[in-house]
Amino acid sequence: MNALTNDTPMSVAQTLRFAAVCAALMSLFGCPAPVTSPPPPPAPEVVSFTVSASEVSAGDKVTLSWETKNATSVTLVEAGRGVVSGAEGLSGSVEVTVQADTLYVLTAKNERGLTESAAAAVDVKDGVDQVLFVATPEDVTAGEPVTLAWMAQGASTVTLAEQGGATIDLGGQVESGTVTVTPTVDTVYELTVDGTAHQAAVRVRPAIDLFSVTPSAVLPNDTVTISWKVTGAAEVTVAVPGSDEVAHETDAAKVADGSATFHVPANIDPAGAITFRITAVNPAGDRTTTRDQVVYVAGQPKLREVSIPTWVREGGTYEVTWKTTGADLVEVIVNGEVVYTSANLALADAGSVTLPSPGATDQVVQVRAASLRGGEDRSDEVTVSAVGTPSVTSFEATPGTVATGGDPVALTWTIPNARHVVITTSTGRAVATVDGKAAGMADASVDDYPNVDTEYLLTADNGLGDVVTATASVQVTTPATLTFDPPTAPLGATVTVTGSTVNGGGDIQIGSAPPATPPFTWVVTATPIVAKVAVGTTGKQVEIDGITYPAILPNQLVISEVNYNPAAGLGEWFELENRSPYPFDLGGTTIDFGNGNTHTITGPLTIAAGGLLLFGSDPEAAEASAGGAAVDYVYGPGLTMPDAAGSLRLTSYGVTFASFTWNSPGTQGVATINSPGVTVTGGGTELHCAATTVYGQNGQLGTPGSPHPDCFGYSMSVGPANTFQSIMNTGTVVGSLAAPNDSDSVYVTLMLARPVKVFGQSYTTLYVSSNGFISTQPLSNSYNGNNSSPSTSAPNGVIAPFWDDLEENTGNSKVLYQQFDPDPSVIGDEYTIVSWENWKVWLYSTQLNFQVVFHEASGDIEFRYGAMTGADADRAHGISATTWLENAAGTAALVYNVNSATAPGIASNTSIYFTAR
Repeated sequence: MNALTNDTPMSVAQTLRFAAVCAALMSLFGCPAPVTSPPPPPAPEVVSFTVSASEVSAGDKVTLSWETKNATSVTLVEAGRGVVSGAEGLSGSVEVTVQADTLYVLTAKNERGLTESAAAAVDVKDGVDQVLFVATPEDVTAGEPVTLAWMAQGASTVTLAEQGGATIDLGGQVESGTVTVTPTVDTVYELTVDGTAHQAAVRVRPAIDLFSVTPSAVLPNDTVTISWKVTGAAEVTVAVPGSDEVAHETDAAKVADGSATFHVPANIDPAGAITFRITAVNPAGDRTTTRDQVVYVAGQPKLREVSIPTWVREGGTYEVTWKTTGADLVEVIVNGEVVYTSANLALADAGSVTLPSPGATDQVVQVRAASLRGGEDRSDEVTVSAVGTPSVTSFEATPGTVATGGDPVALTWTIPNARHVVITTSTGRAVATVDGKAAGMADASVDDYPNVDTEYLLTADNGLGDVVTATASVQVTTPATLTFDPPTAPLGATVTVTGSTVNGGGDIQIGSAPPATPPFTWVVTATPIVAKVAVGTTGKQVEIDGITYPAILPNQLVISEVNYNPAAGLGEWFELENRSPYPFDLGGTTIDFGNGNTHTITGPLTIAAGGLLLFGSDPEAAEASAGGAAVDYVYGPGLTMPDAAGSLRLTSYGVTFASFTWNSPGTQGVATINSPGVTVTGGGTELHCAATTVYGQNGQLGTPGSPHPDCFGYSMSVGPANTFQSIMNTGTVVGSLAAPNDSDSVYVTLMLARPVKVFGQSYTTLYVSSNGFISTQPLSNSYNGNNSSPSTSAPNGVIAPFWDDLEENTGNSKVLYQQFDPDPSVIGDEYTIVSWENWKVWLYSTQLNFQVVFHEASGDIEFRYGAMTGADADRAHGISATTWLENAAGTAALVYNVNSATAPGIASNTSIYFTAR
């Protein structure tokens, strides 16, 4: 059956060729008459274009709404600022912020290039009225429509004209309006408002209205005629690329409407083609327009496009389609037999045929294009197979449990009628893709090398849109990791990667660095790293996610207390505190007292996780014989700390990981407590306070070797990965902070059934902002602009996991809270979550999921992050956000990140832990 009817229109060239060969085809096919082309599509129409408020205050938001008809695209432009972001759809709306008098122009366009425009103006109250004048678009092809739109609030007289040219009729429009013009050359338009001229320029490319080559199929020694019509050009060139010019015209009449002839070479390739290119140049000589026409040698037809499906539905039909050049007939051949011959030239040029699906035996299908002069062109043979609906017989991962990450797992499946199988993990890692009949074979198999508990998702289809899925799981007892020398070092130190715990592991790739054969050096990073380890000679890799090198991160090892000005005749001492979950060997660490006075610790000397070490100039520095603490390490009396001003640093592998500075002698015999990493009002990153506890027998104050109150009240550390706990389906919405409510720039008072503890104070009332923070102090607005340093000005007491100008995202967006009691029989495990889920940075494509967790008994606070992603990744990672914990007075804050996507920035599936001290 022929799927293309005889009402397919023919071009002029087809009609001429049809007449030339009609006699030869008469006995076989007959000669159908050509018919006219269908009517053009209707012109576009702007049905409505409105603004929600025509007069607003600076900074207000308005909604622009529009409806169009017969359009294929819509463009919304703001005068002086360009295209408005987010204006999508042939009918729709978008919200914008207005800072000054503004003019908006909406242009609807159809597939023929016809346009219609409308304008809307917004006046800002108490502002200076502005004259706005815009041409849309500013860059066109000659003859294309341009909309001139203006706003001139309070104007008495307005005229419009081409610069140095004729006046344009405004149809009675004065204070605002639009007119359409069709410039053919670069043009400056002048809008004169009460005697003052305003200009808008339009740049114009030449338009090639017609470029034809006759005939469209030639023989050697033929002569072809090339014709053109051009608008807006000063010169025209026609050439065969790579050869001589055919014509070059500068005469205005011949540029606008001209022709030339070309002699086809006698030695042209009988299977070849000739490309003719016209180039039109504008009067300024800085803009060109080109167009190509291809003429084929008629003795050798060409199959330009052929579509033959590989998989077809059992018991159904399928379609073979083609497009040709220079063919007088087309045949479709199945298993060596001609089953279809085109009935006319139109169907030889472009056609289709519907065939019955094969049975149990595949079909071999080919398309042949032929010329009455004897040439032919054949497509590749395609094997067509009938396939039914896929079904899952089995999908298994063997073994279901592996002892060590990186050990092989065989994924096997049987899915009759599958012709395309894709296997991924639940985290999106690609595992395998199998195409063809092999995809549906019994016990098809691929190997994978998981490193964590993994769920595999198999998606299979039959090539016809029928899809089935299946899952299989594997548990990994001990995930593989990398091995380092030394096993711990400060952030920024250079260490050696010695290998991995993958069985048969080879080359290692860390992040985006090229693979390397261990051992090799690596600079310790603060964030979890992603590595790939080659597995033997298989060509496969094990992906190791979230490796945390137990680095000494900033403010994990803290010089927490120093007596640099002891009572007369007594020794100096300082205390080192380990605020990390890892023990560290301090052997080889340098103690630097300044002015070249250093001491290297002879190891090993281990400081336990959460432990303290006391360093002294002598064993009695802390008055041990009088009941004081014993010194853990004596660095010797030859090294002293200056009283008036000085510094103390601990350095390992060339990196300083702990420091303490002072600028005054303080009170003799009174130790100074240090809270490093705390940003204070006015600058500085250390918060000091004087000790108040007596030790020894000489009335000195301090707590050598013992815990003490912290000057700030909290310490900060990087928490574990993947701890975000969504409460989207279980939590309670905080006030109005949920889409589709207007949840931009909102703050809500949250009343809790159980109190939470912050800086030792219990609170049952919190103040929650839509902009990503909580305050223990009452708010007066939502504070779109984030602070970059602590300030005594409001807001204070800011608990900010992601303080930025935020709004609800598309779909389901909420701020929720929920109070948990995991085990009612246990006292002290209660916690409260306040969670922002599916939010975004205002005007940016982001998806933000983050939360604050209050541990009610201890007062510890966590910031947990889920997916922090989007096309505007820097915004999702904190380039315009503040992440910190601030005290109630606003005088100091523990800062994790301020306005940076990388230092350290906010990453997905991470957490920050604030420990109450």
